[in-house]
Amino acid sequence: MPPGGATPAGTALVCHPNPTQGGTMDNKVVQTLARAFLQLGWRAVRFNFRGIGQSTGAWDEGRGEVDDALAVLDAVRAPGEPLLLAGFSFGGYVASRAAQRV
Repeated sequence: MPPGGATPAGTALVCHPNPTQGGTMDNKVVQTLARAFLQLGWRAVRFNFRGIGQSTGAWDEGRGEVDDALAVLDAVRAPGEPLLLAGFSFGGYVASRAAQRV
């Protein structure tokens, strides 16, 4: 949430790099993006794709990972709330594919 308990401008979802190459939500670029969105007054959300960290499932070559991003949005975003999608490397691909389905 934004600093000082302010009402967030919207939800910023940040997707991480390719999990088959070690990408996780703890990637330094992903953390930096999330921190920047918080400082700009957005609710920043990071998550691990299926099969990464404590997430269940297995790598799905980008198809299921887009579904993962959309499921996270469904869980945290209020209807009609402003949305910002971002990602680093593979996460940018996932964010752009998710944007086509929002």
